[in-house]
Amino acid sequence: MKEGTGIPKSSLDPAAERPFDVHEAPLRGTNLVEAAAGTGKTYAIECLFVRLIAEAGLTVSEILVVTYTNAATDELRDRIRRKLRNAVHALGGGEASDPFVAEFVRKRDGDVLQKSRCAQRLQRAIRDFDQASIFTIHGFCRLLLSDFAFESGTSFDAELISDQELLKEEVIRDSWRLFMTEADPLFVAYTKRLGWSSDSFRKLLNSYLLYPDVAMEPEAPAGDPARTAAAAARFKAALCSVAEGWPAAAEAVRKQLQEGALHAGKYGTKSGRLVEAVDAFLRSGGVCFPLIREVEQLSLQSLRGAVRKGCAVPDHPMFRSIQTLCDEGRHLAAVFAEELLRLKADGLRFAASELRRRKARTNVLYFDDLLLRLRDALSAGQGEALVRSVRGRYRAALVDEFQDTDPVQFAIFRRIFGGPDGTLFLIGDPKQAIYGFRGADVFAYLQSAAEAGKRYTLLENRRSDPGLIDAVNRVFAANAMPFVYDGIHFRAAVPGRNEGRGELRIDSVREAPLRCWFLQAGDFGAAGKPVSKTAAREAVADAVASEIARLVRLGRLGRARIGDEGLAEGHIAVLVRTNREALLVAEKLAAKRVHAVTRGTANLFDAPEAGQMQMLLAAVGNPRADGLVAAALATDLLGATAAEIDRWRSSEASWSEQQQRFFRYHEQWRKRGFVFMFRALLFHERIRSRLLRLPGGERRVTNLQHLAELLHRTSLEEHLDMQGLQRWLAQVRHRSTNRLRENQLRLESDADAVQILTVHKSKGLEFPIVFCPFVWDGSGVGPGEFLYHDRAQGFHLTLDLGSPDRERHAAEAAREALSENCRLFYVALTRAKYRCAFAWGRINGSGTSAPAYLFHAPSAAGAADPVGETEKLWKDRTEEGLREDLQALAAEGTIAVSALPAPERPLTDDPSPAGRPLCRREFRAAIDQGERLASYSLLVSEREEAEDWRDFDPLSAVGDGGRRVAIPGPTSRLDGIRSFPAGVRTGLFVHEVLRAFDFTCNRRDYLEDLAQRHLRDYGFDEGWKEVIADTLSKIVATPFVPEDPSFVLSSVGRRDRLEEIEFHFPMKTVTPEALAEALKAGQAWADVASVLPQTVGRLQFQPTRGFMKGFIDLVFRHGGRYYLVDWKSNLLGAGPSDYGNDALKAEMLRAHYYLQCAIYTLALHLYLGSRIPDYDYERHFGGAYYLFVRGMEPSRGGDSGVHRERPPLAAVERLAAAVLKERGRT
Repeated sequence: MKEGTGIPKSSLDPAAERPFDVHEAPLRGTNLVEAAAGTGKTYAIECLFVRLIAEAGLTVSEILVVTYTNAATDELRDRIRRKLRNAVHALGGGEASDPFVAEFVRKRDGDVLQKSRCAQRLQRAIRDFDQASIFTIHGFCRLLLSDFAFESGTSFDAELISDQELLKEEVIRDSWRLFMTEADPLFVAYTKRLGWSSDSFRKLLNSYLLYPDVAMEPEAPAGDPARTAAAAARFKAALCSVAEGWPAAAEAVRKQLQEGALHAGKYGTKSGRLVEAVDAFLRSGGVCFPLIREVEQLSLQSLRGAVRKGCAVPDHPMFRSIQTLCDEGRHLAAVFAEELLRLKADGLRFAASELRRRKARTNVLYFDDLLLRLRDALSAGQGEALVRSVRGRYRAALVDEFQDTDPVQFAIFRRIFGGPDGTLFLIGDPKQAIYGFRGADVFAYLQSAAEAGKRYTLLENRRSDPGLIDAVNRVFAANAMPFVYDGIHFRAAVPGRNEGRGELRIDSVREAPLRCWFLQAGDFGAAGKPVSKTAAREAVADAVASEIARLVRLGRLGRARIGDEGLAEGHIAVLVRTNREALLVAEKLAAKRVHAVTRGTANLFDAPEAGQMQMLLAAVGNPRADGLVAAALATDLLGATAAEIDRWRSSEASWSEQQQRFFRYHEQWRKRGFVFMFRALLFHERIRSRLLRLPGGERRVTNLQHLAELLHRTSLEEHLDMQGLQRWLAQVRHRSTNRLRENQLRLESDADAVQILTVHKSKGLEFPIVFCPFVWDGSGVGPGEFLYHDRAQGFHLTLDLGSPDRERHAAEAAREALSENCRLFYVALTRAKYRCAFAWGRINGSGTSAPAYLFHAPSAAGAADPVGETEKLWKDRTEEGLREDLQALAAEGTIAVSALPAPERPLTDDPSPAGRPLCRREFRAAIDQGERLASYSLLVSEREEAEDWRDFDPLSAVGDGGRRVAIPGPTSRLDGIRSFPAGVRTGLFVHEVLRAFDFTCNRRDYLEDLAQRHLRDYGFDEGWKEVIADTLSKIVATPFVPEDPSFVLSSVGRRDRLEEIEFHFPMKTVTPEALAEALKAGQAWADVASVLPQTVGRLQFQPTRGFMKGFIDLVFRHGGRYYLVDWKSNLLGAGPSDYGNDALKAEMLRAHYYLQCAIYTLALHLYLGSRIPDYDYERHFGGAYYLFVRGMEPSRGGDSGVHRERPPLAAVERLAAAVLKERGRT
């Protein structure tokens, strides 16, 4: 072992490495290939694959190739197939495609038999290539667990889930309730003061779950409830003593503080405010812990420290009481600190265990579970058998991007393929290990290096210009340990052959390929002081935008060229560390009129459009809320100015007109769904054209369309109504919510655009010109918990929750952060092919950054505390000294040090192509007017374009000019529901309150609260709450049938009901006559059989085909049968008799509700038939109930307000034959 590192010396010794010769490397044992940036890791894998086929005689299915993304597997598959074909072509006498193939053929030219055998093997590989075993690591593990289920002990039918966030959120909520709900209020207050919350726990748990073998430091002490309770009791007693005596003592305390015995700076004139603060604290009635600073100032200890020379310490019993209180408070804080430590440790273990338990109970696996299951299976009792089985299938393994491995993955590969008899090639570059935040562990790579039988290096860079290769070499060779740990070596890359590389020339001159822009403090008005990070970011972002604008302008003029091609936006990338920096650069480029697109991990829900969408949906969801409507109008989506909104609000008629816009969208959303409403809103409000006129308009439109897709999909998958979708959007926009990869910002049109992306996202990519503007992030460790690798435990990953050795552990974590910052700097610089620029200078907080360590602290290499030493050396250097260090590095001419580029004017648009006038195209096709999305509402309406309205009463609460008329409350509770206003708003209100109503809860406080909330939301006087509560109580108590008083809605729980079921089914051409004929069915509609067909036959709709859609208000299950319910708020009269059976039949006939009932019955029949395996109409369908809520009276035994229908199966099938194009699913 090397002293002080914990890493075996063999892994640190560069002499143990040799150049990798892809033609000669033995195809046995464990081989580690360290491939520097641009040296061709994928190329090496292609070549090894060809050799394993041709020389070792393996089949394509026997060679395992593992990489880390699906995109990489597709690329590898394509490149290996092409390499095989090229080799076969060259062996047959054709031209070799690359140097490897040429040398591969040359080595066999003298042996015809060997050449023939190789060609046959390669041809067989091409023929069988569909069987090639090229996987991601998770795909490989999943395949083994499935194919070797008995050996691995894995369930055959376990489901793989791509997102475990919902399960994890459940566990977090349950864990938080378990550990915090019953906690002492004093402890809760203490944790809040420290910033500990469920969000803190969520963040900590995410880190803990990312690293399954992480240790915790310190081990939490065992809980001592008695000790904690005693400490809390003593504090409460001391607090009670102070609180009781304070009112009588306050004035005397004030006088003593003002007598002059204490230093005026702390007391004196401030004494009045101090006493008032203590008084307010003690009178607050809240949990008075932890104590505020002002209470501490009145303790004897504080007073003794502030007494003036020669003066006596103020003496009052209250000071002694407060001293006791402070002592008990400090003791209680120490006890609570241990309790919080125990809570964190126990909470993490419980949550992790509970998450595993719940996944096992539901038989699901997340991606990381695949790796853990396989690793554990390989080490279990059947492990040897499993290893033999896997080795029998895969005789060689090639692992790409191995620097991104972790201990679990390394254990799997070592167990299966390790040893001299296996064939394992691990190909990666520890200098590019930058995915620690995803669970990768560079120390696992270093451990694998120690165990590798042979270690090779790839140093021939075929990507970059030779001058740029030299410049990068100089940057990292200037420090003896450029990546902090001596196990991560830097070896100078050498230029490789690349005939098609070309050159970057500006005005026919090759400039220095690596450019350092040095920020001078004097330019920021801060001579002698570091430049603030905020000012530096603004200035550098401006400089990047100006320089890009200059280069693009020169490219358009033909003065900046790459080879024979003019330089353009598409040749340029800007690499940043954070999404905030990406937005800043995008904004600056937009101001220069440079076309740019953002790529990377920026999340859609963090974009401004998400917030504006939330405001817009809130206004559509509640168009009667003036504040919500005003906020929506002010967004960029609708574009109203403050003056316009003020003018509208000053006129009742104008404001009502604006609200009616939102009311129309509200109705469209409620009747036709989110996506229909949003498309209408986009079109009528001209949102797209408005956004495109704004800076970054294309990005904004892309975000908005992406948001709409996600909202539409979520509303369908989660069955979310209007309020539910708004709650979902608010939840996912919360900062504590984990961001999913699918919700990352999409790339807008990227043709010929500057690419803005994070350094992490740039890994594996290359660009002709790269800007790295923000490379000065420090390497410190913030407050709270952190991860580090414990040297004393062989660099085992450890989570420090607040150990006594925190300072030492934090120094180790800072060392790791510095190493990662250096690796990020390396990745950023090596993305460029011809030119790279970065900014540096005396920037505040950058003394522990990668440039500070690499350029100005060579003596920090190997120091016990390289981070602290780097910061010290950086602070000791003057601005001129920093510049001198850079100039020394630039002495050979491949690096240029200069000031920030001068401002550049914005680009101008290119003229339109000559000779191509724009003109409109004439539309000559005919539009089929019969094909449409039909509904019951359309069929019964005389309008050609009827909206899919619910069956609400006519809108009667609107006066002249569309102004809303105030609706007063009831004069008496005796007025009852039949005095409640009629209208569309009432229908909306009734449906919404019934949707939210838990039928099984009939508590009066619950009913009144439910009523009051919805009355407020829908603009009704809250005085109606008792009437609505009475009505709700009657609705759930009214029997559905007089002969069975127990058959009531109050017996239907949430699990037995579904609201707002939307259905679609394909519909053949339907006419009024065809419907009338279909309704002449035997015993169906017996009470109106003589008049119903004639009534339906008089409908005026045009022949219609396409799809029938609708919404069933409620479906519930009772006694094994399913029933549909349609709520009716129709006002039929003032008395109960107006809602008797005859009156309801007349209303059903007048409003064509029988037709609606027939369509809905057919829809539910199809729905149940598609979901119940042994579905039988007679056994499962209970009937349809039309509930007229104003008339429901339990005392009348179901004879008031309840209309029942259950058409026979023959009638339903007759209707299906008349309207269904084919039997389909709802």
